[in-house]
Amino acid sequence: MADLVWSDPDLELLNFRISSRGAGYQFGMNIVNKFLQVNGFEKILRAHQLCNEGYQVFWGGKVNTVWSAPNYCYRCGNKASILEISDDSRSEASFRFNVFDASPESDREFVKIMKGSSFGFSSEEEGENAGQDDDLQFYDTYYNGLGELSRKAPHVEYFM
Repeated sequence: MADLVWSDPDLELLNFRISSRGAGYQFGMNIVNKFLQVNGFEKILRAHQLCNEGYQVFWGGKVNTVWSAPNYCYRCGNKASILEISDDSRSEASFRFNVFDASPESDREFVKIMKGSSFGFSSEEEGENAGQDDDLQFYDTYYNGLGELSRKAPHVEYFM
C-alpha cells in the first residue's frame, strides 16, 4: 500500500523505476493496467502529487490526481481542486474537478507569517498596530523584489 500512496504516474514509463522524489516509485501504463485488472477497479483516484492546474488525468482517465492545496507553501502558484463524483460513477460526466485558486485571505496570512519571521521584517518595524494598508504596502514591497523568497515558482514539476 505504501508503494501506491508514495508513487507517481509517469507517461514515459511502462513499468516501475525509483522516484526522483526519493520515496516510492514512478509507474507506467503496464503497472496501471495490471493493478486495475488484479483488483477489479476501473480507475485510480489519488492525491499527494502537486498539480499546477489542480488536477491531472493520465491514460484516458485510468489514473486521476487531485491536489487540494492552492498556492502550496505560499510559493508554488498552483491551482487546487476538489474531485466531485456523482452516483453514476461509470459515466465520464460523473467525475468533475472543481478547480479554484488561493483565497485573498491566503495572501494576507502569508504576509503575517513573513512579518513575524526572520526575513528582515518585523511587526515593530511596521508598527505594532499596523492596519490593512500597512499589510498591503508590505505585500507590494515584498513582492517587488525586496523579499528573500519568491512567492510563486514559474512552474513546479515536483515539490521536494
